[in-house]
Amino acid sequence: RHHLHLIVSVSHHTLKVRWPDSLCHYTGGLMQGRQYMLSLTWNAPLEAFDEEGNFFEGKGIDGVYFPVHKAMEFLGMTALPTYLATDVIKNPDLAAYTQAYRTHLREHVGRA
Repeated sequence: RHHLHLIVSVSHHTLKVRWPDSLCHYTGGLMQGRQYMLSLTWNAPLEAFDEEGNFFEGKGIDGVYFPVHKAMEFLGMTALPTYLATDVIKNPDLAAYTQAYRTHLREHVGRA
Protein backbone atom coordinates (compact mmCIF):
# COMPACT_ATOMS: atom_id res chain seq x y z
CA ARG A 1 0.00 0.00 0.00
CA HIS A 2 2.77 2.46 0.90
CA HIS A 3 4.57 1.74 -2.39
CA LEU A 4 1.40 2.43 -4.41
CA HIS A 5 0.81 5.64 -2.42
CA LEU A 6 4.31 6.85 -3.32
CA ILE A 7 3.80 6.08 -6.99
CA VAL A 8 0.44 7.85 -7.12
CA SER A 9 1.74 10.84 -5.13
CA VAL A 10 4.86 11.28 -7.22
CA SER A 11 2.93 10.61 -10.45
CA HIS A 12 0.60 13.45 -9.54
CA HIS A 13 3.54 15.85 -9.21
CA THR A 14 5.32 14.70 -12.40
CA LEU A 15 2.17 14.60 -14.52
CA LYS A 16 2.36 15.95 -18.05
CA VAL A 17 -0.81 17.19 -19.71
CA ARG A 18 -1.41 17.34 -23.46
CA TRP A 19 -4.43 19.15 -24.90
CA PRO A 20 -5.07 17.94 -28.48
CA ASP A 21 -8.54 18.77 -29.81
CA SER A 22 -9.64 20.13 -26.42
CA LEU A 23 -9.25 16.72 -24.78
CA CYS A 24 -7.20 16.18 -21.65
CA HIS A 25 -4.82 13.20 -21.76
CA TYR A 26 -2.77 12.47 -18.68
CA THR A 27 0.63 10.85 -19.17
CA GLY A 28 3.85 10.57 -17.27
CA GLY A 29 3.06 7.99 -14.57
CA LEU A 30 6.02 6.30 -12.94
CA MET A 31 4.94 2.83 -14.07
CA GLN A 32 5.44 3.49 -17.82
CA GLY A 33 6.11 0.34 -19.83
CA ARG A 34 4.60 -1.98 -17.21
CA GLN A 35 1.56 -4.16 -17.63
CA TYR A 36 -1.07 -5.40 -15.20
CA MET A 37 -3.77 -8.05 -15.31
CA LEU A 38 -6.94 -8.31 -13.29
CA SER A 39 -7.72 -11.86 -12.19
CA LEU A 40 -11.22 -11.91 -10.76
CA THR A 41 -13.69 -14.34 -9.24
CA TRP A 42 -17.39 -13.59 -8.88
CA ASN A 43 -20.31 -15.72 -7.81
CA ALA A 44 -22.46 -13.95 -10.40
CA PRO A 45 -23.03 -15.79 -13.70
CA LEU A 46 -21.31 -14.46 -16.82
CA GLU A 47 -24.67 -13.28 -18.16
CA ALA A 48 -24.88 -10.75 -15.30
CA PHE A 49 -21.98 -8.88 -16.92
CA ASP A 50 -22.53 -9.39 -20.64
CA GLU A 51 -26.29 -9.32 -21.26
CA GLU A 52 -28.22 -6.10 -21.84
CA GLY A 53 -30.96 -5.75 -19.24
CA ASN A 54 -29.05 -7.79 -16.69
CA PHE A 55 -27.49 -6.35 -13.53
CA PHE A 56 -24.38 -4.78 -15.14
CA GLU A 57 -26.34 -3.71 -18.25
CA GLY A 58 -24.10 -5.52 -20.73
CA LYS A 59 -21.03 -3.47 -19.80
CA GLY A 60 -18.85 -6.55 -19.27
CA ILE A 61 -16.34 -7.13 -16.50
CA ASP A 62 -13.99 -4.42 -17.73
CA GLY A 63 -16.85 -1.92 -17.57
CA VAL A 64 -17.38 -2.84 -13.93
CA TYR A 65 -13.66 -2.28 -13.26
CA PHE A 66 -13.38 0.83 -15.45
CA PRO A 67 -12.18 3.03 -12.53
CA VAL A 68 -9.41 0.54 -11.74
CA HIS A 69 -8.30 0.50 -15.37
CA LYS A 70 -8.21 4.31 -15.47
CA ALA A 71 -6.18 4.44 -12.24
CA MET A 72 -3.63 2.05 -13.74
CA GLU A 73 -3.55 4.09 -16.95
CA PHE A 74 -2.88 7.21 -14.88
CA LEU A 75 0.16 5.42 -13.44
CA GLY A 76 1.38 4.66 -16.95
CA MET A 77 0.49 0.98 -17.07
CA THR A 78 -1.23 -0.93 -19.86
CA ALA A 79 -3.79 -3.67 -19.35
CA LEU A 80 -3.50 -7.29 -20.26
CA PRO A 81 -6.85 -9.02 -20.90
CA THR A 82 -8.83 -9.61 -17.71
CA TYR A 83 -9.35 -13.14 -16.42
CA LEU A 84 -12.78 -13.82 -14.94
CA ALA A 85 -14.13 -16.90 -13.21
CA THR A 86 -17.90 -16.78 -12.66
CA ASP A 87 -20.43 -18.76 -10.63
CA VAL A 88 -17.67 -19.84 -8.26
CA ILE A 89 -19.96 -20.63 -5.30
CA LYS A 90 -23.27 -21.70 -6.83
CA ASN A 91 -21.78 -23.77 -9.68
CA PRO A 92 -18.10 -24.33 -8.88
CA ASP A 93 -15.86 -26.08 -11.40
CA LEU A 94 -12.34 -25.76 -10.03
CA ALA A 95 -10.76 -27.91 -12.73
CA ALA A 96 -12.24 -25.75 -15.50
CA TYR A 97 -11.25 -22.51 -13.72
CA THR A 98 -7.70 -23.73 -13.23
CA GLN A 99 -7.32 -24.84 -16.84
CA ALA A 100 -8.83 -21.60 -18.19
CA TYR A 101 -6.56 -19.52 -15.94
CA ARG A 102 -3.43 -21.40 -17.04
CA THR A 103 -4.43 -20.99 -20.69
CA HIS A 104 -5.05 -17.29 -20.12
CA LEU A 105 -1.61 -16.86 -18.51
CA ARG A 106 0.15 -18.74 -21.32
CA GLU A 107 -1.59 -16.66 -23.97
CA HIS A 108 -1.14 -13.26 -22.35
CA VAL A 109 1.84 -13.52 -20.01
CA GLY A 110 3.81 -16.26 -21.72
CA ARG A 111 3.87 -18.74 -18.87
CA ALA A 112 1.49 -20.44 -16.46
